[in-house]
Amino acid sequence: MSDPTTTLENPHAAGHGSDEAHAHGPKKPVRLYTLILTCLLILTGLTVLVAQFDFGDWNVFAAMLIATVKASLVALFFMHLLHDKGMNAIILCSALLFLGLFLSFDFMDSTTRFEITPANGAAPAGSDFHRPKNLGVPFGGAKNVKPPAEAPK
Repeated sequence: MSDPTTTLENPHAAGHGSDEAHAHGPKKPVRLYTLILTCLLILTGLTVLVAQFDFGDWNVFAAMLIATVKASLVALFFMHLLHDKGMNAIILCSALLFLGLFLSFDFMDSTTRFEITPANGAAPAGSDFHRPKNLGVPFGGAKNVKPPAEAPK
């Protein structure tokens, strides 16, 4: 460490008190990062595709699953947690555990609520209370949706 050429040639090793270089990343980062970018773009397309269909109560879970996979890829490769010390991974996993715990409380609370309907039982402004009729039609637009039947007067 007393050799002044160590700090000029390899400043990273000098900071650790060692003369040897440390590799903190993949051997071919451009190829790996391109692959991860491709995976993220495919998962984004999958998110858009899944959003076109009505899975009922499973919509949120499907979206959260895809978002978790995408966030894991970003954390592991772009934030270098895969090649970092284990303590950072423990901190990340515990943060995600508590996030899941807090979100589960929200999901439990929202599933126990009653559906609120007005006293006259009619939807406001003649609309439907529930999901739109064309939510399950992917990329179809208004041409594939039957118009709602007129209410008897």
